[in-house]
Amino acid sequence: GTQQSDASQVAVLAKLYYEQYPTPSPRVRLNQVVEWVGILDRETAPETAENGMDWEWGSVVPSRFARLHVVSLGGGTSLTSLADLSTLIPSSPEADLARALSLPPEEPVVTALYWTLLSQAERDTAGGTPTRTPLGSTLGCASLNLVLPDAAACQQWQTALTTTLAHVVPVLQSRTVSHATLGTTLSFPAKRRGRIAPHALQLPPGAVLVLNVGAMTEGRLSPDEATALQGLQTLTQQHQLEYQFDGQMRIPFEADWSIVVLSTPTTHKLLPCTVQVTTSLVPVVSPTPPPASLRSHWQHARSQGNVGLAPLILERAPQDFCRLREAARQAGSGAVAEDDFHVWLTWTRWVARHRGATVAQVADWERAVALHRALARN
Repeated sequence: GTQQSDASQVAVLAKLYYEQYPTPSPRVRLNQVVEWVGILDRETAPETAENGMDWEWGSVVPSRFARLHVVSLGGGTSLTSLADLSTLIPSSPEADLARALSLPPEEPVVTALYWTLLSQAERDTAGGTPTRTPLGSTLGCASLNLVLPDAAACQQWQTALTTTLAHVVPVLQSRTVSHATLGTTLSFPAKRRGRIAPHALQLPPGAVLVLNVGAMTEGRLSPDEATALQGLQTLTQQHQLEYQFDGQMRIPFEADWSIVVLSTPTTHKLLPCTVQVTTSLVPVVSPTPPPASLRSHWQHARSQGNVGLAPLILERAPQDFCRLREAARQAGSGAVAEDDFHVWLTWTRWVARHRGATVAQVADWERAVALHRALARN
């Protein structure tokens, strides 16, 4: 693979010796972050094609590929497993993020933004496959769509998030969605010349993806652009990304990332998200980067693994949903839908993760519902 999804990086082929592990042995998953504990040998091979072009698996690989024999495989399934966690944890990371963006510290939009950074797939086993819901979404994941006044505000938010979050998360990818990028950098990751070509959306679990769709203009999409847009819609709604292999075969892979979409009133339907929030706030990048404690809190929260729901929540949640839906119907306010219920449960897990717990309690449920209702009223 290559580093940072950058085609200019030197590719590396790593051979892992699985027989040293007990059954079942660990297997490296696509885009997984691992730690090299030791290197037995580094091989070289004769070059068989000019500039490493047109070679196939099973043949001699060009010498420009470094060969690493990995003695032992360590690490976890997300970026946070590679970092040492600080004991300095902020009492209000949302306030730290708000100050870094020069926004009001108690603004619900900032809270929703930071909570979205805690999006993390619930898995069937440690390091296993993400759990899918009956609706096709990934349990524990939710995307955020910020609907802003115009394309200029989207650009300002994109700049501010890119600059600020670079100090908080290890891997951040920020892309503008347009007719040009849909047909090129935002098309499907695909197999080229025997390997998956480096791609902007080939990201490890724990990455943050910011998509700016505010500048998308009206016009007919080409077949390739329409296909790419459909792939992004699957990404923002289901946290899965399709990879294209030989014979036009497409296989979905997990995309356990935090996804933030920036849109305008005319483009907000292009990339539907789990949660949509309309705001007129425009951030300004602070000259002072966010404190290191903010990154430490994010790392600590992301290292919790699966978050369960206390039995009392399972009893309370359906009752609250029915009560709030009936109250909204009588008041003639915004309807409370089934999708809202699933968002509340997901955010409940995030609140528990926020405080470093592995089991969510009723207080976490109440805070999640309160924030979602506050955003709905705005």
